[in-house]
Amino acid sequence: MATLSLYIVSICFPVVLLTARFTQSAITKCEKISSCSCKTNNGKVIDLSPLAGVGTPRFKDKMSPSGDLFSWNPCFAFSEGGLSGLAACQQRPALPPLFYNTGSQDSAVFEVDASKGLQVVYTATTDVLRTTKVTLKCDHNKEQEFTAQGEVTPGVAVYDLTLVSKYCCEDEREITVTVTLSIGSILIIVFFSALLMYLLTGSVVQKYGRKAAGREIIPNYVFWSSVPGYIKSGFIFTGSCIKRTKTYDNI
Repeated sequence: MATLSLYIVSICFPVVLLTARFTQSAITKCEKISSCSCKTNNGKVIDLSPLAGVGTPRFKDKMSPSGDLFSWNPCFAFSEGGLSGLAACQQRPALPPLFYNTGSQDSAVFEVDASKGLQVVYTATTDVLRTTKVTLKCDHNKEQEFTAQGEVTPGVAVYDLTLVSKYCCEDEREITVTVTLSIGSILIIVFFSALLMYLLTGSVVQKYGRKAAGREIIPNYVFWSSVPGYIKSGFIFTGSCIKRTKTYDNI
């Protein structure tokens, strides 16, 4: 009986909470959602929007080993050195400094490099086609760390940047899914649960309290055995009423 009671309580409780721990598998692809977010093959989202600057780049004038300065901003375009609509920008030291558009926000794509992992890649055509690749490295304990490697291979106009951040990670938190039943579903569950309890409790009383046997174990057997007849009579009565109504309408 204790087990039965626990079962009834569990199915009558209107809200079911499901908690699951998801582990992260290797990222093999990431489908673009926006210029700063994508959905991985694991079904999770990587979202860089908490790092986005508005109007000015979040990461500005980071020096590369060659001495060039690089700026980058996820999500929103910025302006620098007389250029606008930028996602990434190169500043070459000169008098005056030279600025180059190395990628626009709308060109962003997410790719998985075999050796470097997930990257967001931007392109822009100025005097030549320029490409900026930002390698995204997950570190749950780090807000942000931005470095600029710059044009590793001179003359190819491909610029490497690296972001290490917790926002480069897939979400590994425990996820609680709450399923709320409708009022109608709750009433149905309560009705059948109460009916089940009534039948089981009544059968125990009939058998051990009143020493009943056979079909007499069913509580109020006479009433329940007559229910089908009552239902049949109800259908017949309803049908006859409908027929009489149609006859009156014809008259």
